[in-house]
Amino acid sequence: MTALTATRILPDHAAALGESPLWDDRNNCLYWVDIKGGELHSYDPVSETHKTAKTPETVSSIGLFSPQGLVMAGRSGLWVIAAFDDTPKRVAQWPALPDDTRTNDGKVGPDGAFWISTMQDRDDRGPSGVIMRVAPDGTITTPLKGFTTPNGIAWSPEGTRMYLCDTRALWVDKIVFDPETGALGARDRFVTLESATQGKPDGATVDSAGTYWVAAPYGRAVQGFTPDGEHIATIDVPTLMPTMPCFGGADLTQLFITSLVKQDAPDDGSGGLFTTHMATRGLPAYRFEIS
Repeated sequence: MTALTATRILPDHAAALGESPLWDDRNNCLYWVDIKGGELHSYDPVSETHKTAKTPETVSSIGLFSPQGLVMAGRSGLWVIAAFDDTPKRVAQWPALPDDTRTNDGKVGPDGAFWISTMQDRDDRGPSGVIMRVAPDGTITTPLKGFTTPNGIAWSPEGTRMYLCDTRALWVDKIVFDPETGALGARDRFVTLESATQGKPDGATVDSAGTYWVAAPYGRAVQGFTPDGEHIATIDVPTLMPTMPCFGGADLTQLFITSLVKQDAPDDGSGGLFTTHMATRGLPAYRFEIS
């Protein structure tokens, strides 16, 4: 079992709900959002420059936009910016969401579509969350339903397996995936976390060896699982609520980890951004391009 420890960077930064770290290899910059704070953040690890910008609405996840800029999943739809300080433009509108519902985890997939989840934004939420797919032509479909807190969206290096989890239910599933069309095949249980010792599954990423790295709030960790579901690594994170890992750096061997502030149990690391150097490489993020 590999054991690593992450350290905090940007000690003055504390996101209310930090999520969706994303490495942009075009400008060697890390992006992430503060969902509750209504902010988009950027960080250049070489110059140690940290910037913030307001989001047009509650934004839960981001992806790379082609040829430049970012795509952002907000409360009403999908937005794009060509540069960090640009005015966002909405390019797709969701089907009407209930008043108590917002988007959550989301990523651009190997099929070039943006995959985005929804959930009720309240403590007593039920299994009304869905997974939507936004195609490059703007077509929106809903291939998966029945989630309470959907998270953990990621793909295998070949793009033929999709991962997703339900944080409250503690499981991570694997789904056969067509990287050309985005069609889903057989779905099976990948792992179920032991909440008392491993935490609960949240945001995730996959490295070039196929290891699935999933943030584990309440476990103060990021957990690593082989493609066969074997638990092979734990990265200790010095805060109760890490939310999502992301590989970055010039050689994609630096892991960045976002976190949130749990109001009834704050700690010194709450809402911080953390990092550790890995022995494995990550994978470049996919791009969303409007056709």
